[in-house]
Amino acid sequence: KMTQTLYPDVPYVIIGHSMGSYVLRNYMCRYGTGIQGVVLLGTGMMPLAAVRASRVLVALQELFFGARHVSRMLDRMAFGHYNQRLQPIRTEWDWLTRDNSIVDAYIADPLCGIKFTVNGFKALVELNAGLHKKENLKKVPKSLPVLMLSGLEDPVGDYGVGVKKAYSSIAASGVKNINLKLYQFNRHELLNEPDKTTVMQDIYNWIRNTILV
Repeated sequence: KMTQTLYPDVPYVIIGHSMGSYVLRNYMCRYGTGIQGVVLLGTGMMPLAAVRASRVLVALQELFFGARHVSRMLDRMAFGHYNQRLQPIRTEWDWLTRDNSIVDAYIADPLCGIKFTVNGFKALVELNAGLHKKENLKKVPKSLPVLMLSGLEDPVGDYGVGVKKAYSSIAASGVKNINLKLYQFNRHELLNEPDKTTVMQDIYNWIRNTILV
């Protein structure tokens, strides 16, 4: 709000990646009128049945162990299968990107790879739950331009399947200007992949052709 007050004529585009994309999609339902465009990277769509089951599991973990408990069981259930399509597997974080130097830097960074608390999983489940509510999706401004980009080897987006479901849910809410592109071979972190320049150029071109017109 402060920036928009200072620079009222500048268009605002928000980029949300991974969990941030789920936050941004919920944001679209609440405050979409305050921005001129949305870019969603590495998003997906948790099935409603999985959302309901996860709610129960998280509630039980919170009841017995507390909200700050770091649950290895929830971590394995949520992320343990992310490397399953990769061979050979070099590290547990190979699903992030094909660039091994980025993966190694991620592993070496003490601020990365921190496991969620029960409360963290609770927040993630509720973010997904909100995206299944039609009354929420109806609030997304119908004229809001949306760009969705994901890798076809990204387990977060169920290798393109979940991304397409997310696209369909946004389109079904009445949003007209929505574009989807899936990148062959790319994994979760598009902006850390070997062809990241192409991804950045695609985002730039979309902003120029869709927002700055």
